[in-house]
Amino acid sequence: MPGMKTMFKSIIAFAFTAMAFASCVKEADAPVTETKTVQFLAESIETKTAFGTPDNGSYPTLWTENDEEIKLLLNLNEEVSADVNVSDDFKTASFNAEFTVKAEGGSTAPYTFYALSPADAYVGKNSERFTVTIPTSQTPLANSVDESAQILYAVSDEYNELPDKVSLHFGHLTAYGKFSFTNLDLDGANVTSVAITSSVNFAGRWNYVVADGSYAESSGSSTITLNTTDTENLWFACAPVDMDGQTLTFTVNTDKGPLSKAATLSKKKFIAGKIAT
Repeated sequence: MPGMKTMFKSIIAFAFTAMAFASCVKEADAPVTETKTVQFLAESIETKTAFGTPDNGSYPTLWTENDEEIKLLLNLNEEVSADVNVSDDFKTASFNAEFTVKAEGGSTAPYTFYALSPADAYVGKNSERFTVTIPTSQTPLANSVDESAQILYAVSDEYNELPDKVSLHFGHLTAYGKFSFTNLDLDGANVTSVAITSSVNFAGRWNYVVADGSYAESSGSSTITLNTTDTENLWFACAPVDMDGQTLTFTVNTDKGPLSKAATLSKKKFIAGKIAT
């Protein structure tokens, strides 16, 4: 499906923070706890999981029934997985989560919230970054990339006090590609899969450094295998990497052996949220 444009949509997510009150022991150094309801407003999502039917060249943002969980982090410290409820028209979604906020043993001010979808992509975090896995085995859809390979994240503003409402603006961690084979003579062979091998790692585990929005390889992979029997309009997701002077090798695996073609790229990049064709 041609096109690169997306239509921004909004999702509303309500997170209810239920925190236990401090015990009534009258000690001068008793830890202070706080209970407050936090409402998350997830705005300006770019694309999530599927591209809808284009309207004048714009592709609407759609969630799907397969969007089961989203990962939420507070201060890159506490983490929870929240169920996602998708609207009937697939244009919005909502999720609820509970956090414990206290002076000792939990998150303290200033507060920053992070969201990551899908939750299965999340690997872990430290005080500076979180880590995700970009699948090395992907099953492309007819009009989009594999749902598990399209990774979105959001980072809230910083709050000195636990806020009543938090606005989240989702963006892409992954970049996307779409390609077709032309003049391909299979000589009666049946396609079993298609592999893309890069001269630089562009899948596997990657870190997102929240301070400057940079990406850093954790334990990357140079090959993505597409589980498909097709040879046209094949979609994939990868890390945002500079491909200038690098080589991509496309291999069509068949029941009679592989067919390969290499291409050296000039002044090309995989950019987060963009579709390279």
